[in-house]
Amino acid sequence: MPRLARLDAPGVIHHIIIRGIERRKIFRDNHDRENLLERLGKLLLETKTGCYAWAFLPNHAHFLLRRGEVPLATLMRRLLTGYVVSFNRRHKRQGHKSGLRSVLKRHLDHKGEGTLLKIFFIPFTPTSRQGRPKDN
Repeated sequence: MPRLARLDAPGVIHHIIIRGIERRKIFRDNHDRENLLERLGKLLLETKTGCYAWAFLPNHAHFLLRRGEVPLATLMRRLLTGYVVSFNRRHKRQGHKSGLRSVLKRHLDHKGEGTLLKIFFIPFTPTSRQGRPKDN
């Protein structure tokens, strides 16, 4: 039985998680993290999408986003395709995304009931806004 379509209307809040294939690292150093953040910042302004929280861990990342004018799938596809291409060039990787994949898990927050909890939780993930991990 096919899954139901996700609700992706302007103003809806989503908790989005991206992961590496086989839970591999998606960031090698702070340059990679800054690259993704710069790309995200530009796309958020362009699409009028709100970002309430984010956290980067070595093998995945969390985002709490309020959908703007563009569907979140389009925003994430643009963000992750650009990031993967630049990651592969920088680290001289080849092949299909070289071990990186954009698994998009969206947890819908209907009435904002879990938003405060998520805004509280996400910054306490090990490498969120409060601090950065040391480069490997």
